[in-house]
Amino acid sequence: MIVWLIVFLLSAFIVVYAMVGYPLLLKFLDKLLKPKPLEKIDDYEPTVTYMIVAHNEEAVIEKKLENAIQLDYSKEKMQILVASDNSTDSTNSIVESFIKKHPERNIVLYCSKEHKGKTNAQNEAQKKATGEILVLVIGTRKDCHIFHKNRPFRALKACFDDFRYRVELSHFPHSLRDGYYVSAYMVTL
Repeated sequence: MIVWLIVFLLSAFIVVYAMVGYPLLLKFLDKLLKPKPLEKIDDYEPTVTYMIVAHNEEAVIEKKLENAIQLDYSKEKMQILVASDNSTDSTNSIVESFIKKHPERNIVLYCSKEHKGKTNAQNEAQKKATGEILVLVIGTRKDCHIFHKNRPFRALKACFDDFRYRVELSHFPHSLRDGYYVSAYMVTL
């Protein structure tokens, strides 16, 4: 009988600690160990690789590339990397044509040899990324259907001003026509 009482009390303690004790411990530690404020570096503008992952996106890829070159960021500091997941339509030729029309831009097309999914194409293409920051656009539908307002990099750049931090997962809701939202994920290379 004493064993069951010990098991019950231990179980009750674990539940109460998980629900109340742990959050209170975190608040106490936060007040005790104040984090250092972020150091802002106003004149630093990192190089950025903006990756567009596409599979058979001929209907929207040119519009997506137009949107990418209109983003408010220095063209010398921005690489646009299109990772094509073995597209069988005219996606690749549209991107190649766009590259020829905009030779002043650093636009790179990476074509996967096999269709293994967008995640695989993204993983293969990231080896071609030259930016200090890699920006991936992850949407609730096809990635190429997401269009940014003109300043997402400048807003996210502030998260990287302090070099103690190397990964930033930020949610910047951009309303889409279907009511879906997008999150921008940035990881330093």
